[in-house]
This record gives sequence, structure tokens and C-alpha cells, in this order.
Amino acid sequence: MSKLKQEDEKEKPKEGLVDGGHVIIKCSNCNKPLVDVLIVKPNEKKSDGTPFIWKCVAECCYCSDKSFITEIKGIFRAAGFIVEDKENSEHYTEITNLDDIVIDEDNILFKTSRRK
Repeated sequence: MSKLKQEDEKEKPKEGLVDGGHVIIKCSNCNKPLVDVLIVKPNEKKSDGTPFIWKCVAECCYCSDKSFITEIKGIFRAAGFIVEDKENSEHYTEITNLDDIVIDEDNILFKTSRRK
């Protein structure tokens, strides 16, 4: 076996994403769930040693209002939101897509749309 292949097969340290919890961002007016935020590195710090703290707002695709500002600490992944039909789990009553994420320093705007 070549030395290069042996080095490739060695166990490399992994970044290690953790489940730091979910934050559901809802509309401040109609209270519909808009964005599902999964925190994957809750203790991650910037290069200057300060923690990542994001001020997040989501635009509502149902009533055209916005969510309240939600503070998220750490590194995260964001996705739209699916609401299952309570009587039939194979059907969905609402699906919200996450179309765009606009970042301005520590402020994040999630733009959503409704899938019918």
C-alpha cells in the first residue's frame, strides 16, 4: 500500500456537529412557523474569541408581516417548515420554503415562500 493511501485511511479528526437544539421562528402576526433553525455548533467563536450571536428575522409568506427578532447563538443550519396533517401523517397541511438568506453583519433575514 502506498504511503499516500495509508495517510488517507488514517482517522482524521472530525469537526463534530452537535445537536444544539432547534429554534422555530414564527410570524409575529399570524403565528405560523416559518423557519426551523438547527444549532450545530452552539459554542463556536469568531476569530476574535467572541461568540457568534445572530439577530434573525423571517418574512412571513402567509400574511406579509415578519417574525420578532430571534437571537441565535453559534453556528446553525436553517430550513423551511413542514406542518403535518394531524389526522394523516402522510399528508401536509402547510409547507414553507426558505428561499433566501440575507446577511448584514450579525443580522439575518430569512425570506420564505409558501408551497401549495
